[in-house]
Amino acid sequence: MTAQETRRLRAQVERLLPRGKTLRDIAETGPAAGGARLRPRRFVDRRKLARKLEEGLDLTANETFYLRSIILPERRPVIDVVEGSYADVEHEDWARLNDPEVKARMEAAIAAVGRVELVESGTVTPLGTGFLVGQNLLLTNRHVAYEFVVGTGTRFIGLDSENACVNFGREIGNPDDTTRSFRIVSVVMMHPYWDIALLKIEGMPPGVAPLALASDATAAGSGKAGAVIGYPGRDKSEPEDVQNEIMRNAFEVKRLQPGFLGDPIVVENPAARGIKYLKKGARCLTHDSSTLAGSSGSPIVSFDTGEVVGVHFWGDPPVANWAIVAADMACDQRIIDAGVGFTGVATVSSAEPWDTVWGIVEPA
Repeated sequence: MTAQETRRLRAQVERLLPRGKTLRDIAETGPAAGGARLRPRRFVDRRKLARKLEEGLDLTANETFYLRSIILPERRPVIDVVEGSYADVEHEDWARLNDPEVKARMEAAIAAVGRVELVESGTVTPLGTGFLVGQNLLLTNRHVAYEFVVGTGTRFIGLDSENACVNFGREIGNPDDTTRSFRIVSVVMMHPYWDIALLKIEGMPPGVAPLALASDATAAGSGKAGAVIGYPGRDKSEPEDVQNEIMRNAFEVKRLQPGFLGDPIVVENPAARGIKYLKKGARCLTHDSSTLAGSSGSPIVSFDTGEVVGVHFWGDPPVANWAIVAADMACDQRIIDAGVGFTGVATVSSAEPWDTVWGIVEPA
């Protein structure tokens, strides 16, 4: 591992440590109770590792394995969803999820999140995650919808398959439940600037309310807690044994993944940073929840308000995860007109960068 990669990993570890803790605490305590059971191939001197991180020295492959496969997953657990809720969280960093108000917010969000999939000749292919944002209106990533949609914008778009649906179940212990499955019947929008798609579904799950997106930019920011709710699946780019341990050998079922948010940042050169599906100069919300392939299109739900503050679309494990800022979406009148619900009224401008892209895709 290079010195630059070590610095990135150090920054990631520091973000994941509980408040008031330091890198030296790794040496003193190691992983917290309830952490991953994986162990490195050889003994790791934790004090030496902490010193290397503090001084920016190169790490061995074994030390890197220890950090990425034991420390990092331990700090950001993956919580099972069962019958629309979750058991009491024993992890000391995330005990707040047990607060009645926070749990009620999370349960309301869990009910509105579903797995986007194709069902053809009895074969089910999971594609990603989507969530309700209006009456019969589902939001997911554009790159997820492109598996069964053609076109961009609002005028020249359509379904390329009649077999796409969203299932609001698919929980651990009951992954084959189809009673909460609804067919996707039309395409409302394939946004040309952000990696989002709006789809119409046939019916609504009983008693489930669409989620409201935060229109206030201050709803998300550094140090605030949120949870990604989605359907993480296997990721070919990550070690299989690590994934099996973290996910407990259950993939593409509904999970709640807590983490902390970073401040929205402008990404001038997304390709250089390996970020797909992002326009040059677009703003992104960073977060450090545990995500894998299948988490695309997941909402990031605020602990404080229950609002959706971002939409996850890409993961870059050495650096951060990336999400679309909900408050920015509230500034595009086309999204508002499509029926997406926001918590307030944002200032809508006609001189935003997405307007330029809309003008190219759908000239007046």
